[in-house]
Amino acid sequence: MYPIYKLNLIVPKKLKNSDFSKFDPDLGFLLKVLKLGEKGVSKMISEPQYQSVDGETALLANEIGKLGLEIGIDEGGKTDMCKAMEEHDKKKKVEGGIEVLRGVLGNDDIKIVQIVSQQLKVTPEYVRSIMNGPTTDAATVRA
Repeated sequence: MYPIYKLNLIVPKKLKNSDFSKFDPDLGFLLKVLKLGEKGVSKMISEPQYQSVDGETALLANEIGKLGLEIGIDEGGKTDMCKAMEEHDKKKKVEGGIEVLRGVLGNDDIKIVQIVSQQLKVTPEYVRSIMNGPTTDAATVRA
């Protein structure tokens, strides 16, 4: 006969905002990502304790939360979540601009690159890199 063990499960969606501070900071961050999902993370990272997180924690949060961020890890092993979210938002705007202009201009890539880069104040190279698509399916890691 096996002993009976009691296992307490954590359900992030049932946690109150004040509960996250009771955990290790990295675990609290991950649980909050799970609770809020992709849409809530941008608001969450405006909180000072979540602006710079451990790089490995950021990579895990990106995967389990399906955030679609490009995670950069600095020399100290930290990730600037504000920067990651700003880059994500910028990329989404460029993708939207490309999509809209494709509907109007068709496959005139030169004109699309010119208009998107001028309107969104990004380099033509950046627009072309997005037009050419991702190089991998996994999160991109920049050192």
